[in-house]
Amino acid sequence: MLMNNYLINNGYENMKAVSVTKEIDRTRKQYDVAFVSSENRYADCTPFLLYGLEVVYAAIVSVI
Repeated sequence: MLMNNYLINNGYENMKAVSVTKEIDRTRKQYDVAFVSSENRYADCTPFLLYGLEVVYAAIVSVI
């Protein structure tokens, strides 16, 4: 939501049509795996960040 708000405020009005939440709901199992994988002794959140990027990409592609 914060990212969408930032993009909309900076001239990317088309982001209003992108629903990241819908994509997260569709890939909920992958979300859970990414979240659990990020809970490690090194505090490496790379799996969750990669998942987040994939979700944003898929959400944008679905609008295009």
